[in-house]
Amino acid sequence: MKKTVKQMLEALNEKFAVIGSLDAGQMVILERGSRVIELKAPNHDESAFWTNLSAIAEEQWNVGGDRTWISPELDYFIDASGEYDIPKQLDPGSYWMGDASDSDKTTTQQAFMVRNSRTNQNIHLKMHKQYSPIPNPMKRNFSTESSELLDISYVGYECETRLLALPEERSISRLEGCFDGSFTGLLFCGENSCNCKNSGAYAWYYIISAFFGVTIIVLKGGKVSGVSHQAVNRL
Repeated sequence: MKKTVKQMLEALNEKFAVIGSLDAGQMVILERGSRVIELKAPNHDESAFWTNLSAIAEEQWNVGGDRTWISPELDYFIDASGEYDIPKQLDPGSYWMGDASDSDKTTTQQAFMVRNSRTNQNIHLKMHKQYSPIPNPMKRNFSTESSELLDISYVGYECETRLLALPEERSISRLEGCFDGSFTGLLFCGENSCNCKNSGAYAWYYIISAFFGVTIIVLKGGKVSGVSHQAVNRL
């Protein structure tokens, strides 16, 4: 019998949190890399996210699920030798997860440093992410034409990402902007921080559609430039 994602994570001694239930829609958040590693609509066996949990035992970064990205990529994903490299301090990072028991919200956070390979500047940041489910928007449409939408299986979640420039890093003088490219979102920006609510809604109708979510944090010249969320259909 094939093991579930939760059983495999337990066998690997990895901390994770579960939000929801199989009957109402469920998501599994992995502390390592702060990723939604599994997202299932009610009574569906297939997850919306591809997973590769063997990468954990192999100490590789790409375990699947959604992920956090820093841009411009060529400024922050180039190592000291000039080769392309995923910053280990970002992914898998050293995230700390709050109470991992089943609940309506789960948070992760970490403090870390990234280096701009073009300017050779070190940037100290603190990231806080909060995951929570979002209700089915199709149930809010009471028109006769949309009544058939109620038969669609649905699961959705919101990831609120807060990025803070730590006080000792004086090179980050101010926040230039924040952009949310998700389905819906609310933006809150301050002097040295960015708070972006990214929400993704996922639905199945006869043929299950699979989506891949990416949270992108943009850093330009040592300044926080923006945060966005994308969802790309990968049927």
